[in-house]
Amino acid sequence: MNHVLRFRLYHFPFFMLLVFFLSLKTFAHAEETAQTLEAQISISDGNDASVLKDQYVSSKIALVSGTQITIQSSSEIGSIYLIWDTPVPGWTLQADGKTSIHGENGFLHEYVALDNPSQSITIQILESGAVLCDITVLSPGTPPSHVQVWEPPCEKADLLLLSTHADDEHLFFGGTMPYYAGEKGLRVQLVYFCSHTANEPYREHEKLNGMWLEGVKNYPVMGTFPDEYSMDLETALTQYNYDEAVKFIVTQLRRFQPLVVLGQDLNGEYGHGAHRLTAKALTDAVQLSNRSDYDLETVNEYGLWDVPKTYLHLYTENRIHMNWNILLERFGGQTALQMADAGYKLHESQQWCWFYVSDSYEYSCAEFGLFRSLVGPDIIGGDFMENLIPYDQRPEETTPAETTQETTPKMTTKTADSKTLGQSKEKSNPKTSSDLNVETANKTTSKTAMTLFSTIPINTGILIAGIIIIIVVIVLIIICKKNR
Repeated sequence: MNHVLRFRLYHFPFFMLLVFFLSLKTFAHAEETAQTLEAQISISDGNDASVLKDQYVSSKIALVSGTQITIQSSSEIGSIYLIWDTPVPGWTLQADGKTSIHGENGFLHEYVALDNPSQSITIQILESGAVLCDITVLSPGTPPSHVQVWEPPCEKADLLLLSTHADDEHLFFGGTMPYYAGEKGLRVQLVYFCSHTANEPYREHEKLNGMWLEGVKNYPVMGTFPDEYSMDLETALTQYNYDEAVKFIVTQLRRFQPLVVLGQDLNGEYGHGAHRLTAKALTDAVQLSNRSDYDLETVNEYGLWDVPKTYLHLYTENRIHMNWNILLERFGGQTALQMADAGYKLHESQQWCWFYVSDSYEYSCAEFGLFRSLVGPDIIGGDFMENLIPYDQRPEETTPAETTQETTPKMTTKTADSKTLGQSKEKSNPKTSSDLNVETANKTTSKTAMTLFSTIPINTGILIAGIIIIIVVIVLIIICKKNR
C-alpha cells in the first residue's frame, strides 16, 4: 500500500476519536448549569462599567450610537444576560470573529448564547442609542433558573390574561400563571394595559420577574397607556381614550386568538377606575373582535376572532371557584396560591401597599364568573379550559368556534362541534373533584415522562455515533496492520 495513504489511514482513526471526545465535551458543557463569571467590562466612552455589575435596575448607563462595550474573561464566556432600561431596537455582538444582530424582539431582559465560547466579546450600540442597567456574564452551559430566556409572544394563546397594572396579575388572578403555564404547560399570554416606564420604570422589570417565577415563558405585550389613578369609572373615562382602549384589546384578541380571556372586576376590585375601564373595554372588545366592519387595519393583519370563553374577576353570574391550593409538581409541591404570592413579592416596590394575594377575602383571586361563552356553560367548574382543547393538544389546526356577532353584554351560549371545541360536558356523569385531581396527576406524570423521553434521542444519537466511530477505528487499524 502507498506509504502516504497508509499514514493517512493510520492516523484517521485517532482524528475521529479526537472529534468524538471533543463533541462529548461540548455536550457536557450544554448539560452543565452555567456559572456567573468574573469579567472585565470596559465602555468605549469612558463610563464607569461597575454600574453594569451591581445587579440593580435603578442604576443604569445611557449609551449613544456607536458605543462599544468590551467584555473579557480568563474563562470561556458561553452567554450573556442583559437588562435594558427600555426596549432596544437593535445592537450587535462580536464574538469569535463573527458579528450577530440582537434586540429585534425588544426584550428588556435579554439572554444571548454564543455560537462558540470565547474569552472576549464586544457589544456595539446601533443608531438609536440605549440605556443599559446590568450585564451578567456566564460560562457555557444551561442558564440558571433566575436567568430569563424569553420566547416571543405566543402565535396563538390558550389563555390571555389582561392585567391593568404590574402586580394585578398576581393579586386578582392568583394561581392562573403557575397552574396553567407552569404546571400544565399551556400557552399563556400576558397583556398589560398600563406602562410604568415614565414614572416607575422599575415596575416593568417586576412584571417580568414575577411572570418568569410563575412559569410563563412567552414575553408579554406591554401596553402604552399611562398609569392614572381614580376611584370611579367616570373619572377614568376622562383620563383615557376609551375607544383607543377598546381598539387595543381587540387587536390583542385578533392577534393571539385566545381560547379563553380573563379580565378584571367591572367594579374595579377595590374600586380602581382603571380596573373598571379595562374590564368594561374587554366586554366591548369581545363583541367587536369578530366584526368585519371594526378596525379594518387589524382585520387585514390578523383576521377576525370570536373568543370562545370570557371570564371576569368577581363577576356575579355563572360563577366558578378556582382551587389554587392544588400542589404543583413543577414548583416542588408548592401550591398555585403560594406561587402567586411569591410572584407578587417580586414586585418589591409595591410591598408597602395593603394588598395581598388571598383566596379568602373580598377580593379573592379565586372567584370568577363566565361572562360570555360560545361553548356552553361550565358544568364541572373550577377550570377555565372546560369544554376546550388547548392548541398543542389538537391533532390539526382547527377553528375553535363559528364566527358570530354577539350583541348582548350578558353571557351568550352557543352550541359547537365538540371535536373542535373540547370534551363533551358529561352532564349525566360529571367528574368529581377527586377525579379531576387524579386526571391532573396523570397528565403531569405523562408530561414528565414525555420530557424525559424527549432527551433520549440526543443521548442515544451520541452513543450510536461513538460506537460507529470506535468500530471504524478498529477496522482501519486492522487494515493498516495487514498492509504494512
